[in-house]
Amino acid sequence: MDILSSREWAILIWVLIAIGYITQPPRWRTLKEPLLGVLRALRSRHLVSAITLMAMYVAVMIYLLSRLGLWDLGLLKGSLIWFLSVAVFSLFQVNRFSESPSKLKDLMADSFKLAVVIEYLVGAYTFHLSVELFLLPMVVFLSTLVAFSESKPEYEAAHKFLNVVLAIVVIAILGAVMYLFANDFQKLANRQAMLDFVLPLMLSALYIPFIAFMTVYSTYQTVLMRLQYSIKKRHVELYSRFVAMAIFNVRIELLRRWSTNVSKCRLQTIREVNYSFRLFFQTLARERSPDTVFLPEGWSPGQARKFLLSEGVKTGYYDPINPMEPSEWFSCSKLVEFGSGVFPNTIAYYLNGNERAVISLKLKLNVNDPEHAEEAHAKLLSSADTLARESLGLDLRDMLSQAIIPGRAATLDGPDFKIMVTKSEWPSHVSGGYDLGVEVSGI
Repeated sequence: MDILSSREWAILIWVLIAIGYITQPPRWRTLKEPLLGVLRALRSRHLVSAITLMAMYVAVMIYLLSRLGLWDLGLLKGSLIWFLSVAVFSLFQVNRFSESPSKLKDLMADSFKLAVVIEYLVGAYTFHLSVELFLLPMVVFLSTLVAFSESKPEYEAAHKFLNVVLAIVVIAILGAVMYLFANDFQKLANRQAMLDFVLPLMLSALYIPFIAFMTVYSTYQTVLMRLQYSIKKRHVELYSRFVAMAIFNVRIELLRRWSTNVSKCRLQTIREVNYSFRLFFQTLARERSPDTVFLPEGWSPGQARKFLLSEGVKTGYYDPINPMEPSEWFSCSKLVEFGSGVFPNTIAYYLNGNERAVISLKLKLNVNDPEHAEEAHAKLLSSADTLARESLGLDLRDMLSQAIIPGRAATLDGPDFKIMVTKSEWPSHVSGGYDLGVEVSGI
């Protein structure tokens, strides 16, 4: 038992149990193809290249640390744990970071928390094997639930609760560890123990530039591929590439937004490419200094995008439908799923207007599971009530409920606005689904 710590024995035991469970003939036949599919995906040229580049970067990091006297073979085990946890996980999250570069801050925070908690405090002091066999699956299970609930907006309340539960468990574990820590302070005083503590922090800090580079590289790879399909003339495509790299450089969020606009039209000349850049930066300037808009003209796009944030509904950028003819502008949210049915009901938020003002705010509820229609209508009423309060400054919940709850068409006219509730049946839908819309516009 001295070769491995009690935690390492617990991990080994649970891994063997898992392997024994999935290799039973009935389950193995079910899992064989998905597992082989994952292995085939891991053999892709781009993934192998990324992992190879990552391994080379980490090797250089460790070499530099060894030259500075901050790494030796006694730290190999901790380095491997860090590599297989923080480094690999972060690499597989690069696409998520490229979509929202601000999430790199979350990566930094998670990396340092994982480094401190797992690599040293929890790793240096372990509990009895029976305690480890209980704690390990509990922490893994809670962490999995937290990660799953984070990806589903409709589980936001559950996500917050699970975070609290997980925090309590971690604090309890760390409290016990710190007690052992205080009673064995001499262990901290030796140089090797200090290096065990500092190493994962140093590795995480040195690794951030690599993830930032991979995020930029991944974004450019996606954008350049998109330009190949959007711009057919080779010399025009090459020109747009070089100008985009010169203008946007590491500002990948702007790069992604510009390329999305370009993909909506077919640029044929260098002049059109230049016009797309000019229009794009005019849009950014207008967003920084928006015009003041009042009803009945409509609403300021920047304000309209935020009307339903309290409902967990966020729109994308407000951009022209066709950048070469910017007369119609549009923005929409992702479909937000909710409900407990097999086919979840969804709701989305749409903005339509011109470059100066949004003239139409629309909510659309897709009732894919009529058995949960009551819950879906209540969700639409809540969102429509919030939209009316934010856009009109009025409490119209009672009036809206008379149409939304029974699901019937209606029109509400105000002094400088109009609200329309519409319903569309889906005749070919197997479950008899339908959609309800609520549109607010100026008169």
